[in-house]
Amino acid sequence: QLAHDAAEEWAVKAEMAERRSRELEAHAAELERRVAIVEEARIVDVAEVQRAAANREAELGRRLAALQRTATEGVAAGADLEVHAREEAAACVHAQGEAAAEASMCSRLRSRLIDEEAASARATSAIEVAWRQRFAETALREATLEGELAAALSYGVATEDAPRE
Repeated sequence: QLAHDAAEEWAVKAEMAERRSRELEAHAAELERRVAIVEEARIVDVAEVQRAAANREAELGRRLAALQRTATEGVAAGADLEVHAREEAAACVHAQGEAAAEASMCSRLRSRLIDEEAASARATSAIEVAWRQRFAETALREATLEGELAAALSYGVATEDAPRE
């Protein structure tokens, strides 16, 4: 009986062990299936990540190239502006020189005009003095002639009235 009980116990244990083994095999198969799914998903994710990274890298490369072109164009435009600014500065310096020369010339012309106005005023004054003097001389001559005429007329009247001898 003991051997039979022991054999039964071993049979139950063997059955339990076999059931446990089948469960473990099923669980292992499930784990393997999940690992395969995860591995496949990881491969898909890695591929997608790699594709996305490659796309992002290409986009960043395009943007970098565009920025480099823009920077190059900006540097060229900056150089052009610097040349233009230098030319403008030189033109301003030249214009300032011309303006200073014109201001100097205007100052000389203004002085000359003032001198000519003074000379004109002196000449006008001299002409007025000469005309006044001439008018006075003419008036004096007229008065002298009138006096002489009056004297002659008076003498003539006196000689006509005088007895004739």
